[in-house]
Amino acid sequence: MKIKNNLIYSFIFTFAYVTFYIWNRFIRTRFPREINYHDTLTFFDKIIILLFSCYLFFFVYYVLKYFKIIPRPKSKFRVIRDKFLTYLESKKIVMLISQFFTDNVMNGPENVYLYIIYRYIYIRPFIRFCGNLLHSHFQDRPFLIYICGFILPKIIIVSSLFIEVIFANRLYYFYYCLILYLIPLLFKIILYIIEHHAKNCLDIFQEYFSFKLNDDMSRLVITFKPFIDPVKEKEQDTLFPQAERDWLKLQFMYSIVAKIHIEKNKYQIITDIMIYSLYVISFGTYILKILGIV
Repeated sequence: MKIKNNLIYSFIFTFAYVTFYIWNRFIRTRFPREINYHDTLTFFDKIIILLFSCYLFFFVYYVLKYFKIIPRPKSKFRVIRDKFLTYLESKKIVMLISQFFTDNVMNGPENVYLYIIYRYIYIRPFIRFCGNLLHSHFQDRPFLIYICGFILPKIIIVSSLFIEVIFANRLYYFYYCLILYLIPLLFKIILYIIEHHAKNCLDIFQEYFSFKLNDDMSRLVITFKPFIDPVKEKEQDTLFPQAERDWLKLQFMYSIVAKIHIEKNKYQIITDIMIYSLYVISFGTYILKILGIV
């Protein structure tokens, strides 16, 4: 199993290195750096205009959502959308394509993790390590891990873009900062695997035992559930030492992930508004400069 782990890790780091090399050597070097006025729009300029439009849309959407202007349950747009979706759902070919897209694209990474990585790769010690680390250092400070893992990388990226476009009149460090977008992605993956592992193990323990903490929360009382099937009884005896050792740890792991999700849901809209506003200002200024308006 250790050899298999080494092969998996080697593949992951090799893929990451090759991706970074291709980006740094062949893609990033072809992006323009100086922001100057020119007569015709280049392909990159058109991408900037598209990004500006997308970020402007998201900014307006989240502002309206923050002030609870949208969504409106009985708006004409929602009525038309619901009728259109109902029409599509009545078409068999559309549902088949939708199901294929959902199973193989939207849920593809999750299925790979659940049915291949989690079952056949010795990843659980890493999950326990990450869960115990989060619980030990951030159980009472979930907001801190949310800021460091999800907000700070995005702030650094958009701030580098804002400063370079407004003051330096060029793009250089912004390209290097884009790799920081991997940090929120990695945090999402880690939180997902911790939550999945904790919930999966707790569900298994709950099937065989009843758990209760005594009045002063100092001792865990585990009660065996009655089974007639001798196979179940044997499984119960096998799981008991693990349940006694891990039940509280799994509860703490599940708890810290839930707390981080609560913080994320609480502040996500306002942070999105702030980040999208900086993107709108930055890309808008970039467009004005290449058009010679400012």
